[in-house]
Amino acid sequence: MLVSGSFMTDNISNTSFKELKAKIQNELDLEILKFSEEQKAKREGKRRWINSPLTAIILSAIFTLFGTGIGAWYQGRANMELEKQRFQADLILKMIETNGDQKKAALNLEFLIKTGLIENDSLKERIEKIIENPVNVPTLGIIDTRLKEKNPTIVKQIQEQLKMLKYYYGEINGLETSELSNAVKKFQKDNDLLPDGMVSFMTISKIENMYNKLNSN
Repeated sequence: MLVSGSFMTDNISNTSFKELKAKIQNELDLEILKFSEEQKAKREGKRRWINSPLTAIILSAIFTLFGTGIGAWYQGRANMELEKQRFQADLILKMIETNGDQKKAALNLEFLIKTGLIENDSLKERIEKIIENPVNVPTLGIIDTRLKEKNPTIVKQIQEQLKMLKYYYGEINGLETSELSNAVKKFQKDNDLLPDGMVSFMTISKIENMYNKLNSN
């Protein structure tokens, strides 16, 4: 009886152990399967995102914005360079408005180079070569060349009008003299214009307005 009871106890213990082992194995297999399915789902999700039309649109928008940004940057630099060139060209034209005084024009151009206002190396070299001999330096008169093209007798007209306005007292000879330039400067100063002695479109417009008002009285 004692032996029989021991055998039955061993039998029950072995059965319980096998069941427990099987249960643990099943749970382990289930966890492995679950983990495998989760990883698979993640991979599928990534593939769906990559292959999605929405993804293509988003990526396209990003690259477009990136490309637009680079293009805008280059365009901005190009515009700045163009503005700088225009500024330098305007300065040079202003410096040679000396009414035939080539030595003064040469000194003005030399001033631009020494102060660093002309940055373009090629342009600097050309100016330096020209001002070596002031005879080669071009100059502009006190009347804007565009005004002269429109009206060849503009100098005489300005002399007559400034004479009527009590600013010019010289001869009406059509010559761009220092006397005329001084008269223009005084007129500009009295009428809140840049007193540079050069007759621009703005200056001639003001002169004509003042002259017409005087004649209408």
